Amino acid sequence: MSRPTLLPLALLTLALACGDKDDTDGPGPVEGDTDSDADADTDSDSDADADTDADADADADTDTDTAAPVDDDGDGYASVESGGDDCDDGDAKIHPGAIEACNGLDDDCDAGTSEDGVASLADGRSFTVLQDAIAAAASGATVTVCAGTWAESVTIGGSLTLLGFEGASATIVDGSGGVGLRSTVTIQRGDVVLEGLTITGGTGTSNDGNTWGGGIYAGRADSVRLTDCIVEGNAADFGGGLAGPSVYPAAITLTDTVVRGNDAYFAGGGFLIFHGALEGVEVTANSSPYGGGGTVWYWDVTADAATTFHDNQATEIGGGVMIWDEGQLTMTGSTLWSNSAGSTGGAIHIDDGSVACAGCDLGADSTDNSPDDVAVQGRAGITSYTAGGPVDFDCSSSSGACTGL
Repeated sequence: MSRPTLLPLALLTLALACGDKDDTDGPGPVEGDTDSDADADTDSDSDADADTDADADADADTDTDTAAPVDDDGDGYASVESGGDDCDDGDAKIHPGAIEACNGLDDDCDAGTSEDGVASLADGRSFTVLQDAIAAAASGATVTVCAGTWAESVTIGGSLTLLGFEGASATIVDGSGGVGLRSTVTIQRGDVVLEGLTITGGTGTSNDGNTWGGGIYAGRADSVRLTDCIVEGNAADFGGGLAGPSVYPAAITLTDTVVRGNDAYFAGGGFLIFHGALEGVEVTANSSPYGGGGTVWYWDVTADAATTFHDNQATEIGGGVMIWDEGQLTMTGSTLWSNSAGSTGGAIHIDDGSVACAGCDLGADSTDNSPDDVAVQGRAGITSYTAGGPVDFDCSSSSGACTGL
């Protein structure tokens, strides 16, 4: 007898097994959603997230990042880290299209934009004309000046700081292009600080038929301070480099400043100062008939051990400095070398006033002053002295003599 075949039974078992599988194992829509794509969400795009755009992230924009844009500073520009173009999302003043300020920062997020020729105020306003920045500044404000040659003369009418951001060698205020005779910087009143600037090209402010303060004229300022400045290439009748203030007790203080290459047609090639102080000042290569390096007039000036007068020239008297009209100069350890006068007082000439010097170096041999070191005008005439250094001495026109020389 033949045995029945097992093939139909095997086929039946296979069919039942296949019929138990759910529809996730095969092609076509997923059971439970209503769209025609092959993902588990209810939208009609082909990604696996639950939003309605066509990218594969969870936000509602159409880019391909995975995070929403971040604008922490609220300036309307997203941070670079979140896919935007704000290079500093912690400062609302910095963003693409911002006005570049003189602050050393990339304000507009464009490294190719230069700050040169920009003057800025702390409130964010910037200017390309220095006088406009000064005029816009509130009393006591700071105008920060970036590198460049500012071809203009400026007038300061109140308390202000004018700060050269990159220092005097890079920040030049040049008054030589103006019409007529003008000081490069005229200070009318207030407490004024000039820092990190080169002042050049001035021809002085007209007053009583003469010009005063070629580079800086501070006639009626309350106080003036120059720090880390260069005053050079200016000229006037009185105070080729600078003059003033002329109302006591207003004072001018020069600190770590160079006064060089200025000319006066009458007195004070480098400076004409009434009341003030020289602190770490180099006075060099200035010229005038009277007081080649400078002139102290009326009141009193002090000079410290870091102050030097060298290579100044007077065609008449006082190659280094002249004391005039009851002026008083007090020097502590200052150096006066290689200054010259056509008549007397190679280093110092006291026409009317006094000088007190402690430990001053008056040079010797190749650094000596010519034709003498100190000359004093007295009732009987001029008395000349030659010393060296360091030396302590006191000289006065009232006695017509010096002690210690």
